[in-house]
Amino acid sequence: MSIYINNNHGTVYNECTVTIQNGQVTVQEAEEVESTTVSPSPYPQENDYTGLVAWLEAQKTKGIDYYAAADMNRSKMCRELSDILGWTVDQNSLRKAQQR
Repeated sequence: MSIYINNNHGTVYNECTVTIQNGQVTVQEAEEVESTTVSPSPYPQENDYTGLVAWLEAQKTKGIDYYAAADMNRSKMCRELSDILGWTVDQNSLRKAQQR
């Protein structure tokens, strides 16, 4: 079993013991594996609107509808997505990607 530890470096550990105590995560007897095998972010890359559309659809199938949560307001949704994704989501670019 591999465990992905989100430490902003995309490190994967094999055959390790993970202990969570008082909000602290401890990894013991870990063998570090190449970090290139794991994407450091589950979000689409900046300005990848095709990827963003696919991600939004995947989220919607999981029951997370960002458009509905923003009261069907694309501008509001894009502002909220910008905070989540860490890059400015342009509403016009997103709309064009969704219409393709």
